[in-house]
Amino acid sequence: MFPGFHAASRPDHPAIVMAASGEQISFAALDEEANRVANGFRDAGLQPGDHIAFCLENHSRFLVLAWGAFYAGLIYTPMSSRLTLEEMAYIIENCEAKAFVTSAVKRNEAIELLDRGNDVGLWLTMDGAIEGYQSYEAFVAASSPEPLVEPVAGYSMLYSSGTTGRPKGILRTVKPSLVGEVDPGLGGIGEEFFGFCAESRYLSPAPLYHAAPLAFCMGVHSRGGTVVVMERFDAESFLKHVEQYAITVTQVVPAMFVRLLKLDRETRERYDLSSLEVCVHAAAPCPADAKHQMIDWWGPVIHEYYAGTEGNGLVYCNSEQWLAHEGTVGKAIIGTVHIVDDTDGVEVPTGAEGTVYFESHHQFEYYGDEQETAASRLSNGWSTLGDIGRLDEDGFLYLTDRRSHMIISGGVNIYPQETENVLTRHPRVIDAAVIGVPNDDFGEEVKAVVQPIDMPNDAAASTALGAELIAYCRAQLADVKCPRSVDFRDELPRHPTGKLYKRILKKDYWPGPTAGSDSVQRIIDQIPSSLPAGRRYVIAIAGPPAAGKSTLANELVAALGGRAGLLGLDAFHFDDAILEVRGDLPRKGSPATFDVASYAHMLRALRSEPSTEMAVPVFDRSLELSRNCAALVQAGHEIVVTEGNYLLLDEDPWSDLSELFDLTVWIAAPLPLVEQRIVERWADADIDFAEADRRRNENDIPNAENVLANSATGDVTIGPAP
Repeated sequence: MFPGFHAASRPDHPAIVMAASGEQISFAALDEEANRVANGFRDAGLQPGDHIAFCLENHSRFLVLAWGAFYAGLIYTPMSSRLTLEEMAYIIENCEAKAFVTSAVKRNEAIELLDRGNDVGLWLTMDGAIEGYQSYEAFVAASSPEPLVEPVAGYSMLYSSGTTGRPKGILRTVKPSLVGEVDPGLGGIGEEFFGFCAESRYLSPAPLYHAAPLAFCMGVHSRGGTVVVMERFDAESFLKHVEQYAITVTQVVPAMFVRLLKLDRETRERYDLSSLEVCVHAAAPCPADAKHQMIDWWGPVIHEYYAGTEGNGLVYCNSEQWLAHEGTVGKAIIGTVHIVDDTDGVEVPTGAEGTVYFESHHQFEYYGDEQETAASRLSNGWSTLGDIGRLDEDGFLYLTDRRSHMIISGGVNIYPQETENVLTRHPRVIDAAVIGVPNDDFGEEVKAVVQPIDMPNDAAASTALGAELIAYCRAQLADVKCPRSVDFRDELPRHPTGKLYKRILKKDYWPGPTAGSDSVQRIIDQIPSSLPAGRRYVIAIAGPPAAGKSTLANELVAALGGRAGLLGLDAFHFDDAILEVRGDLPRKGSPATFDVASYAHMLRALRSEPSTEMAVPVFDRSLELSRNCAALVQAGHEIVVTEGNYLLLDEDPWSDLSELFDLTVWIAAPLPLVEQRIVERWADADIDFAEADRRRNENDIPNAENVLANSATGDVTIGPAP
């Protein structure tokens, strides 16, 4: 079933409710707009089997767009709204998207992407104009609300969250069917195991672009139920919305359990949760102690499953089954589980550990990557997600860890999940990660990186808490599994779906080739461990385009969490002149945009001797914008690290600007290469300098494309710009 089926019998029943704002979309409105989206795509030349991509926050039109693509028979790829420009461009190009949809939140990246989507013929934006993009709202209004004739059903092709490397497109084998002949999302499983029905009220607290929330939301819609979408997760707000909307079913990740359990008793008991019949969790291992506490609190409504975006199998257990088989992730309900010794490809005895494989008729491929696809399979067709586990005599699966997380110390294989589970039970710990770090004698040793409830005030307090946590582990685990040292972070680099980015943590301890991996800890060392309330440390990351700023920024964001605001700056020198790019201000005020007038000055700089006299700000308000931007960061607002367009500044404004930042991280790159690429691209450009000057003076300046890309990464220096 699909929204149109329910719109015929219950047109006014709410299909989508935005939790914080209360905005509602009925089934009739959802079906009509999805039909308009489908017709609009068809009118634009897209045919069944074509790919589209979209990058949205938890937006009221996210699910509308997904249903529209489904109605149109398209393969749709929602992307994380946290992706950088390079990551977005990679996915758009890799999936061969013919249309791309975004919102004003990703304005900066959207402008840059116009040069990167080789196959994209349709660019749409919601909630505001972006040059080069059509208005989504106008696109919908101009399209027919009538259903397509015999519409072929579309389906999703999602990308892995990249916890171990570059994201991989996961294309499942799907039989071509008409819209009314398929069961989208997890409708059937949701109905059988989680009670999805027309009276369901499903609370979705996680990002909608992830496989599980998207499948659950569309599954609830397929049964005629209401989806209540949280714009972002907050522990107390979650409890509030369960009561407010009389939620019957929800899906969370274990990290959300931990944060709910950290609420004080008064807050936890403030809200009426009696409507909640089912709470499903997945996506990451759940510490046994946390699950016991959740069952004690909410009753036996906790359900768990283990599966992947690949869709090659699924195991499941309810509360009663879990209590009888503590620590299990469930028993197979799709496919058959096999535990295999990867050294010889032979299935191991019951109770022995090995790689978890599924035997199933559900097939998938990693899009455009035959080697990665082959690596996920045995010769007999069984496929794996890369996890280590064991089966008990009753067929229940227990996960040990991921193969890629295994630590080898002195020849002993150590799976860190067990240690992480112990650490998160400690009353002073919110989150914990255990990784292997270099050891001259044993190759690797075990290190814990912990997010405490309260950060230690000084080195002595850190040492004492670290010793307490190590002793706590040794009281419960074999010595070889216990950390030899403990570091503390304000926040661990977790994906919103709960997955832990251990590769980011490891880069701080293992030598690496990128600027970010060598420099993050040096930068962190200069930031105070505690700051006044509401104060963030303002960091400017400067350097030429494609010099590694985005990589460094991502690692800093993951490592520092809320401790720092990052303002992205591209800059390089022409003698005394600095060519600079300023990150736009997301959802706050007007962004700074610079274009052909800037290029006119830049070309003059290249065709003549550079001088500070001719290198002047394009807009008088440019410095004011930067001051406002820094002030917002210091007040606690989020600043997104982006790349924008170019502006020439003389030395004095740069000095004035740099005083606004607590720290400048400068990434160097060879000027000859940068200059050569600009000259090659723009030397023959037909620019009317007089017209450019007139338009600049009249503030009539359109957006324009960036000048260059793919500059070589150079060394990183910390301190004032050279």
